[in-house]
Amino acid sequence: MKKNIFILMLVISLLSMGLWADEKADFDKARKLFDEGKYQEALKHANEGIKKYGETEKWLYGKYMLLKKMERYEDALQCAIKREKIKKRKSCWDNIEIAELYLKLKKNDEAMKQLYLATDKGFQSYTELLDREDFKPLHQLNGFDALIDKIKTNVGIGKPPKDFTIKRLTGEDFTLSKYKGKVVLVDFWATWCNPCVKEIPNLKKDYAHFHKKGFEIIGISLDNKKEKLTDFIKKEDLKWMIAFSGEGWKDKTRDLYGVQSIPSTWLVDKKGVLRYFGLRGEKLSKAVETLIAE
Repeated sequence: MKKNIFILMLVISLLSMGLWADEKADFDKARKLFDEGKYQEALKHANEGIKKYGETEKWLYGKYMLLKKMERYEDALQCAIKREKIKKRKSCWDNIEIAELYLKLKKNDEAMKQLYLATDKGFQSYTELLDREDFKPLHQLNGFDALIDKIKTNVGIGKPPKDFTIKRLTGEDFTLSKYKGKVVLVDFWATWCNPCVKEIPNLKKDYAHFHKKGFEIIGISLDNKKEKLTDFIKKEDLKWMIAFSGEGWKDKTRDLYGVQSIPSTWLVDKKGVLRYFGLRGEKLSKAVETLIAE
């Protein structure tokens, strides 16, 4: 009996592997057509894949990306909404994507509702809502200022940030609360994150200019491989403190701060109060200068 059950399970497993391999081949073909700019062919292939394998997260997202690229925003919206409903692991970015499509369709009130849903799921990047051109039509709507205030409250602007102790690459502990009297930038980043890497020259400039005046950076790496990280630090000649847990996106400090995307920058003043969040480039430089002068 046990042998028969084992054989049955083995057969089911092998059949599943075969079906998975077929689906992967079909999906890869659709993605290749997308990469080649053959959007109509890719869409046809995506529809065939959905008919064959069902409206799964993967196929709906692929179709959504195609329709968005083809500027078929209403159809893309329907795909995005379906995908968000069936996803097992909910994310604020699903609602941000839906909000962006509503904005394309000039349905600003619906876009605002999605931003509130995203905020309830942990969306933090209020600076994007303030700075990005596509979100500016929402600035005059009732509820936008309240939304920004809500996100700032969730982030903790004007309050002491959550304290943490984390292991630096040097083996020493770093405890945030011990750096009162300094302006501290807590920077969540990784070597595989292109926007993070692009920001490195700006951080190097700020560190060189302000470090002796009381500016510190603790870079919390979400890398998984220590060797890749240390090679990058050596190549880029990074001078500031770097912490590394080896847990990647499961890093406990990332979880403590609810970081949803990187780079994620948290600027703390000399009194140990979080004053700015999400700043980069010249805006970050000016904020550091302001806090150093206080």
